[in-house]
Amino acid sequence: MSLKNEALINWLRVRLNSRRMNFIENTQGYKESAVLIPLVERCDEFYIIFTQRTNDLPHHKGQISFPGGKVESRDKDFIDTVLRETEEEIGVKRNFIDILGRLDDELTLVSNFIIHPFVGFLNNISCFEINQREVQSIIEVPLKFFLEIGAEPENYDVPYENSIINTKAYKYADKLIWGATCRIMMKFVRILKEYTQFT
Repeated sequence: MSLKNEALINWLRVRLNSRRMNFIENTQGYKESAVLIPLVERCDEFYIIFTQRTNDLPHHKGQISFPGGKVESRDKDFIDTVLRETEEEIGVKRNFIDILGRLDDELTLVSNFIIHPFVGFLNNISCFEINQREVQSIIEVPLKFFLEIGAEPENYDVPYENSIINTKAYKYADKLIWGATCRIMMKFVRILKEYTQFT
């Protein structure tokens, strides 16, 4: 890893673990899930890994999301959920995932999930092994793409079930990153914008 990229990883670790967190404490009536915002280094640049969900899943069919899923009773904590789900979905074993810190909780607006997002760096990962039942494809988006757009992306018309909704989204090539995934990404971009090397 270059010194430039190592400096960002170190800064993120400190910043994410020193900030005041906003947790959703009243979980009654909600299901809980945890997701990973995975950073990977490609040719000296950072990319964020997203998954496009298959149409066979019960929630958020076909949408672009982060690796992650529902908290299960066997999970020791939310990080355990993230590590388990990431390995199940994209084949990255937990010893290759460096958890840097946590973002504020996020709510889904329809499916009643509380999402606990974590940021992690994937060490020495060149390819992925996807779970074809859950993941249609993997999308790698340059981190600089989000930094150029910023924390307030444009609104787009997004197909949802049998209708169209107009909502904020990051549009990368022909893919729309919207919903809770977009809102989590907006929070992450706001934090990244504090890093002096990006200003």
